[in-house]
Amino acid sequence: MPALATRKGELALLIGQLAFFNYIGVKTGKNVSNFFTFVKVSFLLFFVIAGLPAWHFRPALRVPFSVPAVSVKSWFEAILLLVYAYGGFEGALFVGGETKNPKRDTPVALLTALATVCLIYTGVQFVTVATLPGAGSSARPLADAAQRFLGSGGSAAIAIAALVSAYGYLSANLLHAPRVTFALAEQGDFPSFFGAVRARFRTPYLSILTDAVLLFVFAPSAIFAGTRPSRLCRVLPCMGLWRWPCPFCAQEKTARRSSSFRPLAFFAGFTLFSPLVLLTQMGRAEFYVVSTTCRIAWLNWIVARR
Repeated sequence: MPALATRKGELALLIGQLAFFNYIGVKTGKNVSNFFTFVKVSFLLFFVIAGLPAWHFRPALRVPFSVPAVSVKSWFEAILLLVYAYGGFEGALFVGGETKNPKRDTPVALLTALATVCLIYTGVQFVTVATLPGAGSSARPLADAAQRFLGSGGSAAIAIAALVSAYGYLSANLLHAPRVTFALAEQGDFPSFFGAVRARFRTPYLSILTDAVLLFVFAPSAIFAGTRPSRLCRVLPCMGLWRWPCPFCAQEKTARRSSSFRPLAFFAGFTLFSPLVLLTQMGRAEFYVVSTTCRIAWLNWIVARR
């Protein structure tokens, strides 16, 4: 019990300070998120820059490449991890309305970020597989690979970087996730109190508080230890590219005919199909949580539309 209380206290402190930073202003929340991003990217670059010369000049470190037998299940699991690695870029759009010139800056920023992530992750993957025997079975492959060419100090640094990266992920989520509930409340699709704005700091403080409390409540649970349920969020933007019939709106038929998104139907269909296939890999506990959440959201939509 004392250990559990200590863990809860530490969790409350870690989440609470992130919520406070976002409460006192979007700029403060952005700076905190940028700091953790800088630290994470710096460690990854250090890993790649140190690992490539070690692999090249120290033949004893090299691991021969081999192609193992791949099943459909393992293929799907690998794709899920790959999708998760590239996820998060959409979070920048949630706070885009609070930037100076989102129409000009957002496309460039997203494309630059995706290209940078592709280069860094490819380098990290290559160094890990090329220097660590049995990398696929390692519980902490980056730290184990760093142990081989950087020693115990490098391994410890990479392990610390993993903790910083996880905390930075929470920081980014507490920055952009409350903007979703705020926007839904602002346009009448969610309870209005989520749209409350603190006059002094101009931040959606109730949305931030709610997100922090829910994060504290569900963080100790192991249900979402995997990445599979969160892939549902990839489906929803794809569905938004079509106009769906609404039983409460008389103008929907005319609006669908004049929709300007028809050229994107093929791409929207493909990107809608892919996550749905990946979602078939969910476990039973994950399915219960996701299905319950969807039912609550559906009931909320019915109430809001009426």
